[in-house]
Amino acid sequence: LGGAGVFGLKLAPDGRSLYATQPGAGQVVAIDRTNGQVLRTFSVGGMPRRIAFDRGTGRAFVSNEAGWLDFLPLP
Repeated sequence: LGGAGVFGLKLAPDGRSLYATQPGAGQVVAIDRTNGQVLRTFSVGGMPRRIAFDRGTGRAFVSNEAGWLDFLPLP
């Protein structure tokens, strides 16, 4: 995940991927839980922090210290 550091980490409802917030890079990264490979990188800007999931849709909600909420799909 590079040198940006990770703040939040959450297992997706499907159990297959982990989502990690990187505030220093303004990114959220989806990681394959079994092999550690990056599945997708979401550039959200600001300072992404905590992650929550809607179990019905699988959509991730990421709070941002810069004052907004990002809605992200599964990778």
